[in-house]
Amino acid sequence: MYDRRLIALVLLMIAISLSVGGAAISLLYQTAFEQEEGRLTEAAQNQARLMEAVARFDAKYNQEAIPGGAAAATLSQIEDAHARHQGLGETGTFVIGKKEGDHIVFLNVYQQGEKITVPPAPWNGKRAIPMQKALAGNSGVMIGVDYRNQVVLAAYEPVSILNVGIVVKVDLAEIRQPFITTGMIVLTIAIVTILIGSMLFF
Repeated sequence: MYDRRLIALVLLMIAISLSVGGAAISLLYQTAFEQEEGRLTEAAQNQARLMEAVARFDAKYNQEAIPGGAAAATLSQIEDAHARHQGLGETGTFVIGKKEGDHIVFLNVYQQGEKITVPPAPWNGKRAIPMQKALAGNSGVMIGVDYRNQVVLAAYEPVSILNVGIVVKVDLAEIRQPFITTGMIVLTIAIVTILIGSMLFF
């Protein structure tokens, strides 16, 4: 009977330790995830409104500024800004695309200030779903598959004046990684604590 009580105490200690640790990490992850959703949504909306403002100005004053007209002038300025931006983490990416026929053409794709060349994606394909939504005139945030077949958290926004869409995204794995690392640390601490507590019980 005595041994059974000790074993029950050890099992109770294990259950409490894992439950508290798991709940804490889960709540912290949910909070961080919601903050990242807000950050990406704000970035996408700000970029879209900025592009629209620049496009209106260029349409009025820069029709002949560069070959391609006002739209090309606007995209050139936005590209220069993205080339200087470094603030979205390791996989954070700004994407500007447009629909041409049955494909999505990626005009500007920048990650940590470096331009990436991305081949066109089929309009009704399973890749680049956030950009499909942006080009369809929708705005929002979602978990989806990007042009690399990677699962991402992406905010999307249409830029109606230029008939393009903008997507600001980050790999879901990057968001989860700190919490996976923390979870392993917490589990290690819990195991050590449980072993010490079990020794003291016995």
